[in-house]
Parts: sequence; structure tokens; C-alpha cells
Amino acid sequence: MGVVGFYRGLKKIARRNRNCALIGLFFLLASFLTLLFRVFFPYHRGLAAALLFIGGVVLSIPAFPLFHRLTLHRLAWSGIIIGIAFALYIMLVLFPISARVLVDEGLDEQIRLDSEMLVPLLAAIQDDPFINSPALDVSLANATSEDLEELEEGFTIFLDRMLLLENIITEYEGFYKVRKHDGDGLHETAFLIGYSAYLARYEAVLRLQEKVGSNEYVRELLDEDIPPFGKGNYRSLTMGLYRPETPIRINAGRAYLERIEGGGPLEDYSRAAYHRLFGSYKRSIIYAWKSLLISFEQGAMERWLPFQERVAKRLASTRVTSREGYLISHEQVKSLEKTLEPGDILFTRRNWHLSNSGMPGFWTHSAIYTGTLTELDAYFQEETESLYNSTFSGILLSKYPSVYHARAADPTLATIEGKAAGIAMYPLAVSADADSLAALRPDITKMQKLESLLFAFGKFGTAYDYDFDFSTEDSYVCSELVYKAYRDHLDFKPEMTAGRWMLAPNDMVRQAAMGDPGVSFVYFLDGDEEKDVAEPKGEEEFFQTWARPKHDLIIRYG
Repeated sequence: MGVVGFYRGLKKIARRNRNCALIGLFFLLASFLTLLFRVFFPYHRGLAAALLFIGGVVLSIPAFPLFHRLTLHRLAWSGIIIGIAFALYIMLVLFPISARVLVDEGLDEQIRLDSEMLVPLLAAIQDDPFINSPALDVSLANATSEDLEELEEGFTIFLDRMLLLENIITEYEGFYKVRKHDGDGLHETAFLIGYSAYLARYEAVLRLQEKVGSNEYVRELLDEDIPPFGKGNYRSLTMGLYRPETPIRINAGRAYLERIEGGGPLEDYSRAAYHRLFGSYKRSIIYAWKSLLISFEQGAMERWLPFQERVAKRLASTRVTSREGYLISHEQVKSLEKTLEPGDILFTRRNWHLSNSGMPGFWTHSAIYTGTLTELDAYFQEETESLYNSTFSGILLSKYPSVYHARAADPTLATIEGKAAGIAMYPLAVSADADSLAALRPDITKMQKLESLLFAFGKFGTAYDYDFDFSTEDSYVCSELVYKAYRDHLDFKPEMTAGRWMLAPNDMVRQAAMGDPGVSFVYFLDGDEEKDVAEPKGEEEFFQTWARPKHDLIIRYG
């Protein structure tokens, strides 16, 4: 059957089976949406894979009649061609054409030095404390700044070692080009260097994957940008475990190892590592399946996020009201300015924005009041002089010069918050330009407030997180900045929502109303659409606002 005939047959069958196509596409779409919205989390990936498989089967049903035309003769030839292609693939894996040629001049010295250097490196990787570090067990709810620093530092060292092993593997993948000479053992040692490095890298990454397990918070942290390695390092390492050439190299190397005797520490390590991995290799099939599902989910999200970002920006900028401006007056902002202290947490609501429909509850935005540079210097004068022998402005100039210069250029900047442009600073008049506003004060020491504000300033310029996931550190939403700035000092608790760790502004107010986080009431302006004003109200009324529905305005004012 020629290509043209096959195409005509497929086209004819497709016309008769439009229903199969529609049903198959429905299952594919359902699979995609299951991943995006994490339906039935944490089982969403398996469900999406099942839907994808069903969709693929349904889509392939119209093509089944075409295979009846295949004869036994053609099947046999197809099998032979596939077998030859597979054998050629194995040969290219084991003996890559692009492998470097080890230079004969000084070859024995190079191999001897590399083997001596590799032995302690293998021991260090085998006993790497990072893989057993408690920092790999943290969750968003209990992670501290020290945990995150330990995690980043330990993973950076781990990546350095994996890169070193990768360079050794690349250097010695052409071991077969080293000629055998009677008694010198250079060929065998070159093989052992490359093979032991390959096993060490595989085992270290597999152990790390087993340690991280289903801890999505740690997995996402390890995939964030780590200079100079960039993003996606954990994903790249774990997916590398399950490349088709991996079992070929491991088992072919083990077979070749049987021909070697007297290879010293590298031979002993290789034999021991293979035996350790033999049991793990069976378990790795499960991890391979999970890694493929995770990769499938991340790929879906990468394609969806740009669309989600455009929609979110459009909704945030769209108001369905003819009223100009917001209810809080300039006089009220001036009064608020006299009441606030650096470190106070602000909650706002701007009525009639379409984006409110996507937020849970009444309060839709949060920010941190920092005060101006002058206020910061005065408020923290005692702490900065005693501990830093400087002013707050001097600390900012030293640690975060971009923040200092921005505030020096605009002395009115008094808040920091997450908006569409990312983590940015604004005058209070801008942040308080809303219909309802409240302020809470953390019941912590000035020194703890100073630490929290410095953390927030350190995130200046960070991108906005349109995936709304607190598990990441390279992009933030408004309440995420507040939560993470104070996570070492306040007891706000993030909650799992649709498979993502989140803590919406309204949930922060709810937890504050229950007295959990350790904050005190400061100020509340409640917008009244009928009176066209924002009225000052007390603590009791404020702590009831979290129970208002997100469509409170429609219910109250029709």
C-alpha cells in the first residue's frame, strides 16, 4: 500500500468517524484541564494520564482498518528494520561518534590523576549530608528563612558536584578509543572512571528524588533560578534518569565490568553501586512514571500561563461602574498616615473590578506599610545604631541599592506590594486609593519588624506570580509577600487550594479574627456605596468582614 493510498484511506475513514474524533478531542481537552486546575488533587496527574490515553485510543480507532492490509511478509520486514535501527541506536549510545579522543601525550598521567581525584569525590557524594538534610522535609507551612538558605546552599553544592561528574563522564565516554597495552591498565581505568562517575551521578540524583518524594513545595524550590545554573535543575536531573540510553549504559557497563580485575577502588565502587541500584532501579520505574506526569503537567502550565496572565491583567484593569475614583478620601489617607507604623499590614478592596470575582472573599489585596526613608530612619534608630552602627537608609544603600535609590528619588514611597508589574513600591496615597481599607499591626519586636521589612525590600522587582502558588520563590503575589516577610515571626498558615499552597488576603483577615497569627487591629475604613463614602469603623466590625461574600456589593446594593 503506497503513501497516497494510505492517506486516501485515512481520509475516507476519518469522514465516517467524526464522532470518534470529537470524543477523542474531548478526552484530550479534559486531560489538559485536569492538569491546569489540578482536579482531584493529588491524583490529578494519574487522572490526566488516563484521560489522555483514552483520548489517544479513541482517536486511533478510525485507523484500525488500515492495519488489516499489512501482510505477514511486511510485518517481518518491519520487525527487521526496527531491530537494525535499535541495534544501531545501542551502538551509538555505547560508542558515540562525538566522544572526545583522549590525547596520547601524557595520557597515563591524566588518567592516574583523574582516578585519584575521583575516589574522594565519590565518597563525598555517597555521604553528602544534603540528601539527608531536614531542609528537604520542610513544607510551606513550617519553612523558615534558615531552611531556605540551607536548601539553596546545599543544592548549589550538589549541582556543582553533578556538573563535575557530568564533565568526567563526557571526558571519558570515549574510553574505547584508548588502546589496550599489556599491563598498563589505562583502557580499563579510563572505563572505570567514566562508569563509576555515571553510576555515582545516577545514584545521587535517584536518592535525592526519593528524599524529595511527593513534596511539591521542595521540588518547586529546587526548580527555581540558582545562579549560575539557571532554572529547572531538579526537573532536568530527574528526567535525565529516565532517558532511553540510561539502562543501556548501566547494564552494558556492568557486563564490561565482569572483564576487569584488579581495578582498585573504582572497580569496588562500581560493583557496589550497581548492586545498590539494582533494587532501586525497579523502584525507579515508579519515579519515571511520576516524573513524566510532572513534566506533562509543567509543559501544560507553561503553555497556559501566558493566556492566564493576559486574562488576569485584563480583568484587573476592568471596572463595571460609571463612578470615578474610589470612596476613601485624601483627608482619610492623611489621617491614616499619622496612625500607621512601619511594618503594618494593609488590606484593601476596590469595588466593581472584574478581578474580584476570581478572589476568595471580601478582601482582595494586601500590602506592607514601610513608611518613607525618613520614617524608617527615625523608627528604627535605636536598633540600627546598636546592631549595625548605621541608619536604616544606610543599610538599604548597602544591601539593596536599587531600593534606596528609588526611594531617594521619590521620598513619598511608603509601601511595598505585589501588583501586575511585580513587587513594587508606592506612595501611601496610591496604595490606599480604594473603597475599603484596614490595617493590622504585627505584635513583634522592632528588630523582628526590621528583619521582615528587609526581606520585603529584597524582593523588590520580583515578578508577579500568575500561577498563584506560594511554593515558588521567584515570583510573588501580594499576600505571598506579606506572608513570607513575616513567616518567621507571625503564625499565618497557608492553605492547600486546588493543589496549590495559598493564603489569600481574606484568609489572612479570617485567621487574624480568630487570634492566631499575632496581630492587632489598627484602622478600618468601610466603603458605603449608597452614601458614597468610606466610614471609619471599629475592631469588632472589621473582624466580621472576612465572612462577607465576594459578591457582597451585588447582594447589598443590587
